[in-house]
Amino acid sequence: MAAPARTAPAPLETELLQRGHEFSFAQAMRLLRLLAPAPSAIRVRPELSLAFPAADVAQIERQDDGYRVTTRFLGLYGSASPLPTFYTEELIDEAREDSSASRDLLDILSQRLFELATAGTAKYRLFFRTVEDESADDLERLFSLAGLGEAELRRSLPEPRRWLRYAGLLGHSPRSALGLQTIIADVLAVPAEVFPCRLRRVAIPPDQRLAVGMTGSTLGTDTVVGGELEDRSGMFLLRLGPLSREQFAAFLPGTPARRTLDLIVELYLDTPLAWDLELTLAPDEAPVASLGPLPGTRLGWNGWLGRPAEGAQASVTFPHHPSQGVTHC
Repeated sequence: MAAPARTAPAPLETELLQRGHEFSFAQAMRLLRLLAPAPSAIRVRPELSLAFPAADVAQIERQDDGYRVTTRFLGLYGSASPLPTFYTEELIDEAREDSSASRDLLDILSQRLFELATAGTAKYRLFFRTVEDESADDLERLFSLAGLGEAELRRSLPEPRRWLRYAGLLGHSPRSALGLQTIIADVLAVPAEVFPCRLRRVAIPPDQRLAVGMTGSTLGTDTVVGGELEDRSGMFLLRLGPLSREQFAAFLPGTPARRTLDLIVELYLDTPLAWDLELTLAPDEAPVASLGPLPGTRLGWNGWLGRPAEGAQASVTFPHHPSQGVTHC
């Protein structure tokens, strides 16, 4: 069967020259700065017209020494000019006589206005400043917003700039289960779900246990019998799945994906919490332990005696000790 007809993507310069009116002024200037040999090679002037402005950009032209952008705003003449209308009318009459001396003079004066407008639109667009302008100061501010302001901490991360994508989640306080599972699902590309307030039994330190001769304690209120108590405030369950066999094996202890997962949790937690990792296989994906030359299965990790019921999901849980978290700035 023949492939569907598709239009080949036009080069960026061709798009700008043929469809410049479809670009905003800020976007057009940004793209032209990538194409032009120098910022000074981009000249901007208003449109010589009193017609209603349909868009910010009227036309983009290629010149021998660069590009010329014709706009419909912020000029000293044209429909958006702050000067009286007769100035524009005189320039129109001058153009009919194939002269442009007065217009060229006003263009020299207004060029600086457009340069300031371009700088103003880019000032608060950190993506432009960090990626295209390579501003180290703005990059440092973004890392600080994400809690990664310490250079030593960034050196411990693979691809530190990748984590700027999650600055909104990493910089949010208090941390949430939804934020953690969102980052994990996006980084590892697997279904993830966090279940907070998981029940566990916690040992009571010996020096805080009730003993004969102690006073000021009320059984059932601030005192329990025994050396342990039930707690739901210090542990959560992280479930990944349903997973294929290959994905399941990738998250077993000691694998690169597992180390990345542990790093994400450690980076996100700002309080020491214990957590369990539950890996769930998709239905009918559970391998059966068998003898042979192929890499074997390990009971308790990726092997089961017998086969789960049809349609059932096999899973395994790995406990983790409380994380001490990472120092966030």
